[in-house]
Amino acid sequence: MADQDKLKLIHLISYFKILFNPSGKAESLQYWREHIVSTMYAIFVVFGFIAYVPSVYLAIANQIWVLAIVDTIAYASIVFIHLSNRFSFKFRVYFILFMFYLISFSLLFNVDASYSIMWFFSIPIIASILLNMKASIVALVGNVLMLALTAALISNNIVAWGPAEIGRLEGWFILSVNFMFLNIVVAFTAAILVEKMVLTIEQTEKVNKELDTEKKKLELEIEHRINAETEKEAIAKKLDQSQKMEAVGLMAGGVAHDLNNILSGIINYPELLLRKLPQDSELRKPLNAILNSGNRAAEVVSDLLTVARGVASTKKSHNLNTIINEYLESAEAKKLCSLYPGIHINTELDQKIQNILCSYTHVFKSLMNLIINSAESIATEGIITICSRTETIKNDSKIPSLVIGTYTVLEVIDSGKGISENDLDRIFEPFYTKKVMGRSGTGLGLAIVWNTVHEHNGHVTVSCDDSSTRFSLYFPVTEISDEEPAEQQSIEQQMGHGETILVVDDDATQRDIASEMLMLLNYRVTSVSSGEAAVKYLQNNEANLLLLDMIMAPGMSGLDTYLEIVKFKPDQKAVIVSGFSENKDVKDAQKSGAGEFISKPYTQEKISAAIKKCLSE
Repeated sequence: MADQDKLKLIHLISYFKILFNPSGKAESLQYWREHIVSTMYAIFVVFGFIAYVPSVYLAIANQIWVLAIVDTIAYASIVFIHLSNRFSFKFRVYFILFMFYLISFSLLFNVDASYSIMWFFSIPIIASILLNMKASIVALVGNVLMLALTAALISNNIVAWGPAEIGRLEGWFILSVNFMFLNIVVAFTAAILVEKMVLTIEQTEKVNKELDTEKKKLELEIEHRINAETEKEAIAKKLDQSQKMEAVGLMAGGVAHDLNNILSGIINYPELLLRKLPQDSELRKPLNAILNSGNRAAEVVSDLLTVARGVASTKKSHNLNTIINEYLESAEAKKLCSLYPGIHINTELDQKIQNILCSYTHVFKSLMNLIINSAESIATEGIITICSRTETIKNDSKIPSLVIGTYTVLEVIDSGKGISENDLDRIFEPFYTKKVMGRSGTGLGLAIVWNTVHEHNGHVTVSCDDSSTRFSLYFPVTEISDEEPAEQQSIEQQMGHGETILVVDDDATQRDIASEMLMLLNYRVTSVSSGEAAVKYLQNNEANLLLLDMIMAPGMSGLDTYLEIVKFKPDQKAVIVSGFSENKDVKDAQKSGAGEFISKPYTQEKISAAIKKCLSE
């Protein structure tokens, strides 16, 4: 059944409920009986006065004091009970019946039997309507006994009876038979009518309950369908976002690989030349400018690799508070404070948070990007608050994408102007920025945050209003303690001892740079341009270590090359280099025996440390 049809059915159910119960309340027979009793009392109070005044006047005029007293007591009692709310329904009904009997017998003994008979007639009818069939039958039996008693009283001349044309007793008998016939017909008719009303009300209530049940089922099903559609839309939106990020990531990765090969010449050649030039050379200043420009370009490429995902795969145990404090003491933070002197950075750090298994560099850079983003949002004067805390994710979490467990949360809150609703869904897209490109950023800052957090199996949320923005980064906790940073060694300590290194790279410039660097480090160097050439060379020659590029085309990749080599040289050592990220091929090569991974463009310090570590193992 379609949702629109179900909604129509719900409206139809509501219509029938109104039809069966116009007031919308569960008004049973008892409700109507109580309403009738209240109405009867009101009628007796208003219209009873019209009968009470002449009746009492005539009774007093004819000195029938008993009748005057009974009428007065009956009227006064009914007025009192009507005005009071202390008496129950049953008391009111029984009191009316009692008053009717009292007035009937008063008229019977003090006036004439014909005056009392109309009061007796009404008693079973009232009992059938206000009580039940049983009460009506009891009243009818009472009337039979009353008629028999009256006949006895008439025959003994104790009470008066009007008709003289026929015998007084015979006349009373005829009247009694007709009275009882009509009394039974009316009383039973009223009783049956009431019983049918009871049955109808009970059936109506049953139908109402069934309709209510069906309505709730339909409403629940429609609610589930609406929730499912909403969830489906959210999943589709996330999938679209993920696919978009993946597509941009693939593009960024490819561009980054090529740029890193190009940047190797821009960075490494000035570095090599600076080592050879005397300290007072005029060429040192322009070479340092070229080197610094190359390093800044390498930082942008590093951002592209983060967007490409996988670059943050090398993770160690770190305390988030330590990363926060080290950022606040860094040159980047001090430069930011000098650019925005009106902005104050506060911290609210939970000292009991657990460590996280992370890439220090990328969490550091994510924090830096969030602080820069907040500072640019505030612009003049305001406050940036950095918080750390622990949060346990349960089944009922508002972040369904996170698995159940404990997370260390990094939050950056600023007092800036916030983010518009139109931009909120797109802020993590690469190159989506409202800033001036080339002046305040590349448009990759929040994309780096998003990719870094998801690379760590975490989650990032953002909430904002007109006066603040809050970014919350969730990282799974680890039981591993902090790892001590490796002690930095000088280039002199990392010099080689004439070991042979085979450089395998498809880029001629990269081979020349690597060869010259390694020769300056006192290594003997041979270079080849492909994986096939490396395999062929090692089949007839020895090399203490391979400096192996992972991405080479056309021909064998770095992984294929290493796997082929270890077939006949199982202990062959290698240092892996790549202009891309530390991807699955890198991990597979390391599982097969390869050592350190160095990303391009690499410095002489990094490559010397990696080679020295690999050779010493």
